[in-house]
Amino acid sequence: MPDAQIKEKVKKLLDKYDLEGLLKMGCPKDEYDPEARQITILILGRYTLPDKNVTEKNICEIVANVFNKQFGETGAHKQTDKKIVSLAKELKKWEKDSNRGKDVQ
Repeated sequence: MPDAQIKEKVKKLLDKYDLEGLLKMGCPKDEYDPEARQITILILGRYTLPDKNVTEKNICEIVANVFNKQFGETGAHKQTDKKIVSLAKELKKWEKDSNRGKDVQ
């Protein structure tokens, strides 16, 4: 599956869960583009490491870290936040359904 499709799915999920509430406040639709790009790069980086699968926990960690870094709220987003966990589960399910070739547990 092309990396662009993964980024597109990550972006859709970021928009859906709107972790910062920015879309709800009326910010532009491209508000989470930089975060989608960073998260995609980090997730794909996990695939290049020998014997590494991306787990839901990895995705939660990546999303929380990117949002904390981007929005300057260190620790504001926890890996266990309900929205982040739901986003990770949806991404894992999508990747499995898309036959990515690697399990994203």
